Amino acid sequence: MAALPHIPLERFSMVAFRLLLTFLFATLSFQVSYAGDWQMWRYDALRGASTPSGISEDLQLLWKREMPPTRPAWPKSQKKLQFDRGYQPIVMGNQLFAGSSYDDSLTAYSTETGEQKWKFFAEAPIRFAPVANKGRLYVASDDGFLYCLNAITGKEIWKVRGGPSDRKILGNGRLISTWPARGAPVLSEGVVYFAASIWPSMGTFIHAVDAQSGKIIWTNSKTGSQFIKHPHGGAISFGSIAPQGYLVVNGDNLIVPGGRSKPAVFNKKTGELIYFQYENRGGGTEVVSTGQYFFAGNDRFLLKDGMYIGHNQGEVFSKEVEYSYDRRSKAIRCDSLNGSIVRKKRKDRRGRMRTEVRFQIKKQWSILLPHTKIKHVYAKAGSRLFAGGDSFVAAFETNIAIGTKKEIAPQWSAQIKGNVWNMIPADNKLFVVTDNHFIYCFGKPKANAKQPTEYQRISKTKNIIKDQWTETVSAIKKSLKISEGYAVVLGVHSGRLIDELLEQTQLRLIVIESDKQKVNQFRTRMAAEGNYGERVSAYAGDAKNFSLPPYLANLIISEVPPHAEEKSIEHLYRSLRPYGGLFCFPTSEKEHHNYQKVVEKSDVKKASVSRLQNRFTVITRVGQLPGAADWNAQYADAANTIVSQDKLVRAPLGVLWFGGPSNDKILPRHGHGPSPQVAGGRLIIEGADILRAVDVYTGRLL
Repeated sequence: MAALPHIPLERFSMVAFRLLLTFLFATLSFQVSYAGDWQMWRYDALRGASTPSGISEDLQLLWKREMPPTRPAWPKSQKKLQFDRGYQPIVMGNQLFAGSSYDDSLTAYSTETGEQKWKFFAEAPIRFAPVANKGRLYVASDDGFLYCLNAITGKEIWKVRGGPSDRKILGNGRLISTWPARGAPVLSEGVVYFAASIWPSMGTFIHAVDAQSGKIIWTNSKTGSQFIKHPHGGAISFGSIAPQGYLVVNGDNLIVPGGRSKPAVFNKKTGELIYFQYENRGGGTEVVSTGQYFFAGNDRFLLKDGMYIGHNQGEVFSKEVEYSYDRRSKAIRCDSLNGSIVRKKRKDRRGRMRTEVRFQIKKQWSILLPHTKIKHVYAKAGSRLFAGGDSFVAAFETNIAIGTKKEIAPQWSAQIKGNVWNMIPADNKLFVVTDNHFIYCFGKPKANAKQPTEYQRISKTKNIIKDQWTETVSAIKKSLKISEGYAVVLGVHSGRLIDELLEQTQLRLIVIESDKQKVNQFRTRMAAEGNYGERVSAYAGDAKNFSLPPYLANLIISEVPPHAEEKSIEHLYRSLRPYGGLFCFPTSEKEHHNYQKVVEKSDVKKASVSRLQNRFTVITRVGQLPGAADWNAQYADAANTIVSQDKLVRAPLGVLWFGGPSNDKILPRHGHGPSPQVAGGRLIIEGADILRAVDVYTGRLL
């Protein structure tokens, strides 16, 4: 063994002194450490909303940003499915990342200034918070993909498709995957877990993906076809978990929320289903787990077998305690997670003896509040709890609360506009998200501080250019009598056709462009003008084989003639809506006659080819689908046969569209209202004081 070098005593003393200073500095730094990253929804894979590090005690408003309104997937009446009613940002380093259901984007902002750094577009709404780790972001979209992005540049590194194909449908009025990725990602031990599909009958797909390479480790695609008991009497039928919500990892357990149903639990290493039971309780997209429990909605369950053990009021979970706001006592309370499980025998409503298992809460302390503005506790950082309510946010020191019975004023508070949706302590700052789509950033006051920076939402830009396309679209609109519905635009080209369609009609535009660079440029321009999302969306692909749903388009249009090939015309014609869907494009007289011949030779049925203003060829899909029939009475027809004459409806069936207007005013199934009726491509639905017609092919309100 080599001899140790000789160090003079005085030099040794200096080295020791420096080491001591380093140790003391590290110790003190640890004791007063500030919150760093908030890398996923509710901080970590358990979703406890609690970070061990604190943030600055002295907070002032640094900036606020008005965000575009969200486009929730479900109406407010579906209280268990409000996962995307507000923004759910995360923080890594000095960047805040927020997904959008408005314009299908994930955007990075500076935590210091609120300035936008970059914007990435998926091909459908992003409804859930991403996951951040080691300079990368993982985000799921309704387009069915899990994306991995560079957190500094926003560039795509890899993506994984959640469903078995690129089949698209209309969902919530948008073109999305048949298997939207609404099982939001969670990261654990270098593996990202996510789920696709919300329809067990179409198959559900739960994946484990290597975070570095994007390679799929395992896929569970067999849970959608279970033959199991259902709620309301225990009828046995096919069904299973319909993934919607933030996935959770606790130990070797992967917990998958089921929207309105109780979550399912899988083995995170193998993907095998451990258990899933339909119950009338425990539904919700927000699931939390800690220790031997998981919490779904307002209910508490044992993790090992899913046994219900009572009501849950916890909102923030940290180690072995939970925190919540108790509205009855108007106090923030802290309860131990190590309470006891009590078993009692009692008679049910039919007189049978049952054993009831309940969790007995062990209260530790509570903070009596001097006011009632607080509604919820949202997060914990270090020893402080962050709570909020109507136009009010506050921080409370938990160390002061222990052992006291007096009212305790907030250590810090601030007024905001709107109700609190979420609070995130990260990067030595506090970010507050409101239900009216603002993000507030509070941080340590800066020297020579100016007024807080305010970013207003981009207002829609009106087209002021007048050219040949202004007159062309006006003529098409007047002659073809079309101004509403869905239009498929073949190619961006000059962009002027799209601009005028947006300006002069209420058509929802689906743009198909083969050049990916043009697609990105177009999305960026439309988003900057406030138009991207609900009114117009763009997709990279070749129109000759792009996966459009059948019967979608009221209008297919292009600045230039499409390919004069039978297969291309047949493919696009398939997506025209029956009862008058139009395919319109500019042609010369010679080109027009050529298209007439192509249509005559093709396999399209009930197509009419006409000439418009000696400038355009128009292919019209006339009347109903061959073999289709109406259901125009309570029991099918005037003879009450309850027999449909439709020859096209045959198994197997799949989802064509979902969404449309809310059915809140329509009688539920238990109300035994009149049957919906179908006539002339319209679905007629009657409520107690409402009569509604929607497009039977798209769900669009007519």
